Amino acid sequence: MPDRDEALEGLPADWIDTLDRVDRAPMVVTRSVDRAVGAAAEAQFAARRARPAWRHPGGWAALAASLALVTVVAVRWDGGDEVVYADVDASGRVDIADVLALARSGTASPRELEAFAQRVVALDGVATR
Repeated sequence: MPDRDEALEGLPADWIDTLDRVDRAPMVVTRSVDRAVGAAAEAQFAARRARPAWRHPGGWAALAASLALVTVVAVRWDGGDEVVYADVDASGRVDIADVLALARSGTASPRELEAFAQRVVALDGVATR
């Protein structure tokens, strides 16, 4: 095995200093040191109690945002077809006059009007497309 000085001969001095620092023996942690560090950690973290998520400052805001999102999705999910496919002119039946009344009101898109008309004039009661 070559001598230590010969192995480090071509390296810069700051590299040699860094290698010497890294090569030192690791610190030995005795049982008493381990117990002392553990006791200090327990004392520090005992003062901190875990709070439920709803008690954090942003908890209520997150809950409100979640409820708003669920409400919007539920309204759009449930009420989409019933509004368009309905007895708009209150004649007691759903027919092409309802499609025309809905078109005059301007509350439905052309795509919704077309789907409504196909459903109304379909012979089997189911729109095909």
